[in-house]
Amino acid sequence: MQWLQRVRQSRRVFWAVIILGVLGVAAAVALIQFLSGADGPAAISTPWSAVNVNPDARLLTLQADPSFDRELLPPLMREQYDRLWYALENERREPSLDFYLAVGDVYWTARAADFGITALSMALRATGDPVLVEEVYRLFEIMRGALKDTNDDGYLNLTLQTGCDSTGEVDAYCGTDYKAVEETLLFGSLAHWTYVLWVNRALDPRYADAADFGLMYLEDHLLAKWQERNPNVPDYQWLDKSLYHCYGGVMRGYYYLYRMTGQQGYLDEALRRADVLLSGMEPDGQAWVFDHRVPNTQELLYPHPTTYATHTFTMWADLALEQFGPFTDDYNMSRWAATLRDNVLASVDIEASTMPRYVNGGGKGDESVDKFLITASAALALWDNTGQIIERSLQVQTGRDSNRRRWTISGALTLVYAVQEGYAARVPSLNKDANSPAGDSLAP
Repeated sequence: MQWLQRVRQSRRVFWAVIILGVLGVAAAVALIQFLSGADGPAAISTPWSAVNVNPDARLLTLQADPSFDRELLPPLMREQYDRLWYALENERREPSLDFYLAVGDVYWTARAADFGITALSMALRATGDPVLVEEVYRLFEIMRGALKDTNDDGYLNLTLQTGCDSTGEVDAYCGTDYKAVEETLLFGSLAHWTYVLWVNRALDPRYADAADFGLMYLEDHLLAKWQERNPNVPDYQWLDKSLYHCYGGVMRGYYYLYRMTGQQGYLDEALRRADVLLSGMEPDGQAWVFDHRVPNTQELLYPHPTTYATHTFTMWADLALEQFGPFTDDYNMSRWAATLRDNVLASVDIEASTMPRYVNGGGKGDESVDKFLITASAALALWDNTGQIIERSLQVQTGRDSNRRRWTISGALTLVYAVQEGYAARVPSLNKDANSPAGDSLAP
């Protein structure tokens, strides 16, 4: 990836940074908004507190900064940033998304690719590195090229291919786009993916084209086909699954659709789902535990398994950075951080590579800790005032990734150290009001 090196070598700190220091952040934002003609919508009120334990996190915009300079990064942050790029430039990186995206496997696109894109977006928030946007775009175009109308129904799709090996148990949904578990996660993943490009559309016409395509696909293909399949359900509930990570994926998808379109119905549905998700929390010491299934849908199952909680926690951290709904509340986020810290990471056995199976700490030693390592859920360290999440995350990273090929945790830790070491003084986001918990839309 020589082009990455060339881009890095060509970076210089723009004199605009000096202007920002003189004018102050508020004046700089006003100037940029004036030049771009951007008018921010009025703040949206929500029933939750907007107070965040890390006010610097408000400055962590997804908008790239062309003046990014690696040499200005604080030492611990730079170590994780370098580790991220070392892995990304390694042909044996894990996960290596190119192959699975190219074949159009919805399982990998909805799961591993979401961990990857979210990790890249966290590192982007922390650094402003424009090359991270280029990597997001590169992966998006691979996914885009794999979309096909396999049903001859007029809708582009991805199909389930994982679990379809004839040597093992074959998933009944193999070769189709009907498995709601994967489609709900795909919706949240692609909406977030598209939004990263949407925010940076002015940087490159390719990003604008990809963002426009992503939005069109989400509305006119993914949601439209499920609306056609389920015409008699309430609006916005056409695509649904009552499992916590899936229900949260749909919430996340509607939130990001709102940010790109300004359609109130999308925001209302996202907030409705946030209420449902929050209602299922039960205190467990400083932590929260919750069932695998959201309340008031079907019969409850068992505690949320940690293999799926890594999806849930990654989404929660991402939405907290967006200042959306209950994820703006320091109390809520610290509770979820305590769940990860006290019920999961505290019982990790690095030598055996195990962690508990459930978010209540049950099933100790029954799950692989690598399922934490390949996610971005370590970002919950931002809401852990004990420092134990970052300590345990580093132990897992060191003990289970000596070859430095696993990159998603490095994206999350780059973000954590940006706040810890005080690097978060970037221009506040032009796509949201710092006093608006739900954010402002980026609709034209």
